[in-house]
Amino acid sequence: MKLPGDKVCEVEEYLPGRGVYADEDGGVYSKLVGEPRFNEAEKTVSVQFPRKSPGINVVGSIVYGRIFQLLQQVALVQLFPYRTARFRLIPPSPIGAIHISDIRKEFVEDIRNEFDVGDWVRAKIKRIVKRFYPQLTTVGRELGVIKAYCPHDRSPLVRRGADLVCPRCRRKFKRKIAQDYGDPRLPR
Repeated sequence: MKLPGDKVCEVEEYLPGRGVYADEDGGVYSKLVGEPRFNEAEKTVSVQFPRKSPGINVVGSIVYGRIFQLLQQVALVQLFPYRTARFRLIPPSPIGAIHISDIRKEFVEDIRNEFDVGDWVRAKIKRIVKRFYPQLTTVGRELGVIKAYCPHDRSPLVRRGADLVCPRCRRKFKRKIAQDYGDPRLPR
């Protein structure tokens, strides 16, 4: 089983096919979660998403990731695999999406008041779209931002009531924060 960024082989051995890429040093790396497939006739390698997903990545599973892009109605999240003593979770895709309607129960007018690029979030898989892409939700007290940074000086934000405050510049920020923000209970 290969995760995104795992080395599969060298370019001298096999040429890259689907689901892999080559770097300037001649290494061939996986683009996605899956099993490597070696084609001896064509001397190529590809990584294919398995028919049955590895780990636990069913609807209702908790995932962790970092917001990397905010659109008008959607926050895109880079998801990370994790392993605990009881199970491992490999997200079905390295990217998930949180729609503005899935941030909180109340009406959300502007997604930028709930998340910012670089925020670490805990979310739940609401459903899998097209068998591969997870649609996420942060509705619930235990879900939301678990770590955030000031967009002006990149200092870690500190929770003060319902707001987050930068200890350096003293600016206040609104976020959809998890109840354990700042000291999150991470999987063990």
